[in-house]
Amino acid sequence: MGRSIFLLLVLTLFSANTAAPQIAVKPERVIDPEQVQCLAANIYHEARGESLKGKFAVGHVTLNRVKSTLFPDSICGVVYQAEYKENGLPKKYRCQFSWYCDGMSDTIFAGDAWKDCFEVASTLINREIQDITHGSTHYYNGKLANPKWAKAYSFVAQIDNHTFHKMKGVL
Repeated sequence: MGRSIFLLLVLTLFSANTAAPQIAVKPERVIDPEQVQCLAANIYHEARGESLKGKFAVGHVTLNRVKSTLFPDSICGVVYQAEYKENGLPKKYRCQFSWYCDGMSDTIFAGDAWKDCFEVASTLINREIQDITHGSTHYYNGKLANPKWAKAYSFVAQIDNHTFHKMKGVL
């Protein structure tokens, strides 16, 4: 039980008022494990070497894209959005997240990095966490790239190695 709900219940029990306040409880979300796995994989490949703040930021960008009408409406759809060849493989460098179509292995190694990324993904999906990217839908690692598209978007934040952007005029 969350601390604020616990405190509200304690105050209610010891209150002199006879009418108990109404407590609004959100219904439990039904979480699709595949969507958690997709988000965790994206965080792992994009930010496993970043701080927790950096991991949360990358996760928020993925979720911000899901909310946008410009991208697929599922986490896995956003993560694996790409141009595909006839054989079903993504075309090299024609995807939204470079790790997915850079031609390198996408193997996830069990260990602390994966555990951290999975925990961040689970937390983002299960709880309302403040978006430190302020609605960003794009980012890049300045050590690896300097994309042309960055000039068309508004700078939002620099978190670890990533520079975060969103469409101009969007607050």
